Amino acid sequence: MPEWMVGVDTGGTFTDLVAFEKSSEELRTIKVPSVPADPSSAVINALDELFGTGLAAREVGFLVHGTTVATNAVLESAGVRAGLLITRGFRAVYEARGWVRPDPAELLDPFFRKPPLLVPQSRTEEIAERMDYQGNVIEPLDEGCVREAARRLRAKGVEAVAVCYLFGFRNPAHEERTAEILVEEEPAWRISLSSRVLPVIREYPRLSTTVVDAYVGPIMERYLVNLEARLRQRGVATPQIFLMQSNGGLMRITMGARFPNQTLTSGPAAGVVAGAALARSMGRRHFVTLDIGGTSTDISVIADGRASETSSGRIAGQDVGTPMLAVHTLGAGGGTIAWIGRDGLMKVGPRSAGAVPGPACYGRGGSEPTVTDANLVLGALGARGVLGGRMALDRERAERAIMEAVAKPLGLDLFTTAAGILKIVNTNMAVDLRLVFQSRGEDPRRFALLAFGGAGPLHAAYLARDLGIPEVCVPPHPGLTSAMVSCRPT
Repeated sequence: MPEWMVGVDTGGTFTDLVAFEKSSEELRTIKVPSVPADPSSAVINALDELFGTGLAAREVGFLVHGTTVATNAVLESAGVRAGLLITRGFRAVYEARGWVRPDPAELLDPFFRKPPLLVPQSRTEEIAERMDYQGNVIEPLDEGCVREAARRLRAKGVEAVAVCYLFGFRNPAHEERTAEILVEEEPAWRISLSSRVLPVIREYPRLSTTVVDAYVGPIMERYLVNLEARLRQRGVATPQIFLMQSNGGLMRITMGARFPNQTLTSGPAAGVVAGAALARSMGRRHFVTLDIGGTSTDISVIADGRASETSSGRIAGQDVGTPMLAVHTLGAGGGTIAWIGRDGLMKVGPRSAGAVPGPACYGRGGSEPTVTDANLVLGALGARGVLGGRMALDRERAERAIMEAVAKPLGLDLFTTAAGILKIVNTNMAVDLRLVFQSRGEDPRRFALLAFGGAGPLHAAYLARDLGIPEVCVPPHPGLTSAMVSCRPT
């Protein structure tokens, strides 16, 4: 019986599937719209299309899933309403954000504001307890204080709670007991303990990572548990079902539901692994990957044939301390929305139209102008060039959205405005790409630009010219690259 390897990548706009049969080396590709309300539905839709080509569910011997569900939840501020319990006297630790200065680009922005806290002070509760640096109890846990805090958070509609006590990584007893009390008070809550999520020294990274875990945890848990159940219902019986981790490794899909913070850059990590493999196959040692999807752009530098790794990262201004491949993510993609700022100038991003309602040209109810609409108006996209010609793009809707939301208020014509949208989003990406090179002390002229993702090839030439990158490479099936690396040896 043939044995197929299947790779699935769930993005904010589209879900990609690639199936590879090892003995015959046959390759099949599927691309379907994502379903933000239930991302597992898009995966099942893609599999149903695959099974419709004659492949039986029992023939799937290996399935790897990369996803941007957690990443997009942070980028779009779409996580759950979470609460935070912290040692009494230390509630300012999260808001101070480790006293980190803004990035150089942010220092030049006269309207710069810190990214919002995922858990504001109004949902932060101080708990009477204290450990010393060796894990010895200085002040016992006040269980009554925990119960009162839990009741206040429940009244505020909290769905998940992060717990981060001082030196909890040396002695988790107080955090563990707090979790027991919280479950007694509200069994439906998902509890994230810093002693489980990131048991390392340095309170702020541990705290921020735990908060992110609580913020996206219920979304990822529901998604992955539901996905596994639906895979079994469809007859996918293989035990080899894995989730791509942020560090480029694999983990069982059930483990991903327990530790969602390790999947924050799951989808982008697959792109980096693909970039490194493609660089080796082409005999190149210096590459920068440019993965532009519908919601975000992911950038990673591959020098001397190796992708960079880091023990920490930042997504939409939120610090994460889990090991990951060094990927710089910004809110710029095909669905990125153009708008007029307080200064009366046009802005592009970071808000995205996503898959629902999507860009105006998709005809799904979207009315705000996006990068995809601008590309369509300027002729970079064909009206029937999406999903293999199965999805027609509505040029009139794109033109109307650009004119009404941006062009008329600014007194500009349609084509000037559309070109301006692309100019701004390209400049935003070029600035971030340049900063990535500068932070590593690398010369862009030594690198080739590997462009993939649904929108990567559309913008690559501009970025390469702006930074002096001498060569642009586009792999076969660029919109499916992240899914392809999961299932096919390169």
